[in-house]
Amino acid sequence: MFQRMGEVERAGSGIKKMRDALKSAGLPPPRFRFTTFFTITFKRARIPDAARPEAQVEAQVRSSRLAMAILRQCTIPISSSALIRQLKHRRRSGGFQLALERLLKNGLIEYTIPGKPRSRRQRYIITVKGKKILGRSKPASGL
Repeated sequence: MFQRMGEVERAGSGIKKMRDALKSAGLPPPRFRFTTFFTITFKRARIPDAARPEAQVEAQVRSSRLAMAILRQCTIPISSSALIRQLKHRRRSGGFQLALERLLKNGLIEYTIPGKPRSRRQRYIITVKGKKILGRSKPASGL
């Protein structure tokens, strides 16, 4: 229709440009569907936790009671077994492990021995970024 109206420089050139742009951005190709209408579907890129905007990361951490409790305990270097005891857990649960990994991945806590994450002397300590989130949170009762 736009070609007939004289609004198109070269028919079909936009689709190639679109595909090239998506490919160079590392995104999946669009899906085309032709019925009585012409439909193009674009898939969103999954954003890894580390690339999320700070506000999203903060909201996710602040909404997790366990993550906030871990942050509070990491103001001094602390081992994972000591964390489990301080939080009154009986064992290292999947939820605990997930919260710990997210805090590490988002740079809110860090290892005291970065080169040896599985060392028996390994401890966790809060980072400056973690302190900012902790400072903006309300004190929790009972922890």
